[in-house]
This record gives sequence, structure tokens and C-alpha cells, in this order.
Amino acid sequence: MISFAANVPVGALGMDLRRNLRRVAVLAAVCSAVLVAVEAGCRLFFLYRNRLQPREDFFELYAIGGSTMAGSPYDGILSIPGIASNILGGEVRGKPIRVLNLAGHGESIYPQAFSLKDAVRYRDRSRPGAVFVYSGHNDAAMGRARLSPGCRVYEPIKEGVLSRSAAVELLMFYGEKGRILPACRDSRTFERYMREAVKTALAAGLRPVLSTVISNVAEIEPGLVLGGPSGLTRDRLDSLLAQGERLERQGKDPEAIRFYERAGREFPDIGAYLRYRIGACLRRMGEYGAANRAFWEAIDSAPGDAFGRATSGQNALIRDLARRYGVPLVDAVRMFEEHSPHGLVGDGLLIDGHHPNDAGYALLAGGFAQALARDLGLPRKDASASPVAHTFPDGAGDARPPAWTASPDEMARWFPMTKEARIESLLRSGRWLFTISARHAHPADRLGLAEKRFREALALEPGLFSAWLGLGLVTAARETPSILLDDQDISWLDERGLFYGSTYDLPRDKLPEVLARLSLWGVPDGVLERIRAGAPKML
Repeated sequence: MISFAANVPVGALGMDLRRNLRRVAVLAAVCSAVLVAVEAGCRLFFLYRNRLQPREDFFELYAIGGSTMAGSPYDGILSIPGIASNILGGEVRGKPIRVLNLAGHGESIYPQAFSLKDAVRYRDRSRPGAVFVYSGHNDAAMGRARLSPGCRVYEPIKEGVLSRSAAVELLMFYGEKGRILPACRDSRTFERYMREAVKTALAAGLRPVLSTVISNVAEIEPGLVLGGPSGLTRDRLDSLLAQGERLERQGKDPEAIRFYERAGREFPDIGAYLRYRIGACLRRMGEYGAANRAFWEAIDSAPGDAFGRATSGQNALIRDLARRYGVPLVDAVRMFEEHSPHGLVGDGLLIDGHHPNDAGYALLAGGFAQALARDLGLPRKDASASPVAHTFPDGAGDARPPAWTASPDEMARWFPMTKEARIESLLRSGRWLFTISARHAHPADRLGLAEKRFREALALEPGLFSAWLGLGLVTAARETPSILLDDQDISWLDERGLFYGSTYDLPRDKLPEVLARLSLWGVPDGVLERIRAGAPKML
């Protein structure tokens, strides 16, 4: 055996050990001091910014959520808290309302709960205020996933650390944002951070106002992908759907329902889509309650795809949180059902899959204003608001708005919208609907609504290049469905900026290539000529 200490005095070994221990102790002390200093610095910064910094006497109206809370696709023109502030008369008990909208496009509840905590840490609880919370769509697809083993270990550690250190909380948040740390999301993380947002608001002296989350339930099909456990092929799917749709066109809805039920038992991995078709049949049969249940069953059981929409489970959780903490609730789902034909939420109050149109925003913001006003015991500022601009046949729905809903005249006065802004919102929605059709095996309704938005834009500007190009893409997807399923075609569309956006920013030297590809995909010459003719008129 080799002895490394054979020729080293015992005393020297002891001195080296003590020296190394002292170095470790000094290093640990320095690291601890740095961490304490950083933590203290973070807390002092928040204390000064959120409490000690001089500020005017406002009623502070915070808002957290995704793009709907931000007012998409009318960004920069209107928003939920902005409309609600106007409905409330711009003040609460003599204090001017100051809107602090923290909403972020595409953000789940975790970064939004973090943004709220960051904004109100050490806030003076004596200052009045509220927080509007509208979140769920961006968590929906992630909520269907199961946490990895690593995430199941990481998340409890993260939760424990976040409650103790402002500095570490900042580091972990930006670590996730920069994709250095894992972003773990499932239904439990949605519940955890929704609850955290409520607790943060209450601890800061703010009244949280929660809302259930709406989407187009009845007129946009759920996700539909091939390659599931049942081994359904493209040809078999096309044959199956053609047979069912033929029965629907012939008015044989009961027979179509039985056909879809049998197909669902044979191919359970497309069961969500088949439930949606059953809902459409029940709707035509006048069985509206059963149709609504079928549509929600389709949403709840659908595989995740590019269209994330809140499930009934998420909305039940939001209602439960409001009850548990005794805070105001806007039941937007039920409110929109009451103002939709036969209680089926479709395209009437929405501009795409889950963003309201201006009438829908007036209704939703009115719900928030009413819930806050009731909670604070406020009177209605103006009870003479005219009805929202839609009516239904007898028995088809309730066209009367809540007492707090802004009228069309009020919306036009508060948030004037130019023709160009309205066109941009329609283009943005049309492109959103086209984009969520990608990787869907049968996106007929999605493409139909995309076409509708592009045609509405053309009604405002008949020669509009972007609207004609959008129509060309929709036509191509119908004539050659594989372009939204094939990886190479999807990459080609993506590389040329033909998915999300508003106006198409297509370089003129790329136009011949795009036109040639659209022609190859079956777009008629008449549409191609309108695209070519409109190119110089790009917005």
C-alpha cells in the first residue's frame, strides 16, 4: 500500500487542514454576505419603488392575464381594465382610477403571478385598489401534460424557495424565461399560481376580481391529429368524416350521431373531434343544452394543439377559488352563454378563437366593472347605457346587456377606431385562425372563420393585398390539405412569415415565388391576379 503521508510530518498535515478549513469558512462567509447584501438590496428596491416613492392618490387598478386582458387584437386601443375604468366613470370614491395592466401576450399564470408580486411587494395596504385576473388559455395546453420526474422534484423546491427570497425568486423567474431552468407546467401549477395571485393581491390590500375564461365553443373544432394508438390512417379518416358529413348534409342528424358514437368507440383518440360533430348535430336538432354539453366534452378531452382554450375544469377551479377566498367572480362563460344564440358561444361575440370583438370586450369588461362595484358598494355611474349591438330571434338568447355593459356609442366615444385599425385587427385574427389550422387533420371550421375575417377586411378595403393573400392561403389549404400537415410545407410557410401577424410583410422579390407555390397548391388564377394587383397597395 502506498502511503502519501509517509514523509510528511503530522504537524504539517494538521496545519494544512486548518488552513483549508479557514479558507472554506472565509469563502462561505463572503458568499453568505454577498447573498444577504443582494437579498437586502432587492427588498430595499421593492420597498422604495412600491411604498416609499412619492405617488399621487389613485385607486390602483392592476390587471394580469394573457392577450385577452391586454385587449388583443385591438392592442393599444382598448383593454378590459381600460373599458371597466370608463364604465366606472374614471374614479372610485373620488379617487381617479390608475390602470396598471401587467398582462403579457402568450403568458401563463406563473409569469403573471410573478409580475403582480413584483409590482405590489411592500405596497402600502391603506391605498385602495383592485386586481383583475383573467388567465387560463395559455395554461390549457400545458395543463394537459404530465410533469417529468425532474419537474416533480424541482417544483416543490421552487415553491419553497420563492416564498422566502426575493433575489432567488428573480433569478429563478429569469432563469426560466431564458430557458436556463425548466418551465414545469400542469394543472396543479395553474391552480398553485392562481391561488398565489389571489393571496398576493389580498396581502397587498387589493381586491382580486377573478373571471372564468371564454372561447369559441360551438364553431371551432378541437384538435385532431393522426398517428394515435388506434392507428387511424389519413385515408380512413377522410372516408370516415366524409360519410358522417354526408349524413349531416342530408339532414340525418340522429343517424349521424349514432355513426359518430360508433366511430368514437372504434377510434377513441379522435373522440374529442367526434363529440364536436355530435354537438353540431344536436344544435341543428334544437337540443341546445345537450349540444353545449357535447361541445364542452370535446374541449375537455381534446389533445393539445396550437389552439389552447380553458377547460371546464379550469373554470371550475376559478369559481372555487373565488368562493374559498370570498372574492368577486365574473362568470364570463355563463355571461357569454346568456348573450349568445341558444346559449352556444360561437363567433358572435368573438373575433377569433378566444379574443372578444369590441362588443364582446364591452360585455366582459362590464362584468368586471359590475363585480368590483358590487364588492365595493358603488352606484352605477350611468344607468342609461343602450343595449349591445346585437339581437337574437325570440328564444335564441338574451340580447339585454348587464346594467354595467358599455353601449356601442360609449365604446366608439371612449375608444375611437380608425378604418386602418379595424382592418389590422381583422387581418390579425384571420392569420391567427389560419395558423391554428396547421397540423390539424380537418380544420374546416378554423379555415372558414379565417376566410370570414379576410372577407370582412376586404369589405373595408376591396383591393387589400394582405386580405387577398390570406384568402389565397386559405384556398390553398382547402385545395391541398397536406400543406398544413407536411413539415416541409409548414416550414416554407413559416420561413416566409405567412403564419401569425397582421399585415403580410412580404418582400416584393419573394412575391413571384409565393404566387407560383399558391398556383401549384390549386389557388385559382382570379385570386392570384387579385393578390398580384394588390401588392403595391400593401399597408
